[in-house]
Order: sequence, then structure tokens, then C-alpha cells
Amino acid sequence: MKFRRTTAKTLTKDLIALVEFLKSDNSNGVLLKTMSTEFNVWMDILHDEDVFGTEGQLDPRGDHRG
Repeated sequence: MKFRRTTAKTLTKDLIALVEFLKSDNSNGVLLKTMSTEFNVWMDILHDEDVFGTEGQLDPRGDHRG
């Protein structure tokens, strides 16, 4: 399988295609809920690996310090 390089343009195009796909879903939002739950899990994993910077301070969902 051949992959193309990720750029701002290709990422934007792919995210728009994903949104359109989710809008056309006929499962009453089940697919969207499942995907958003999985995305949140992936972000938590990345946060735990400190991908967003020291102590999660660059996590787009906010700093998780208590």
C-alpha cells in the first residue's frame, strides 16, 4: 500500500472527507460516538507518553495536572 505525505493540505482534505462520511452515517451517531471515544483513548495514550510536552501542558485538551 502506498501512502502520501501528510501536509496541511492533505490533512485538511482527509478530515473534511471524514466529516462528510460521518454525516452520511445512518447509525444514529453510533459510528461518530465510537470514533470519538477511540480518538480520546489515543490522545490519552499520547499524553501518557508525553507527546504533547512536559506534563501535558501542550495537550490540545488542556493540562491534566490536579
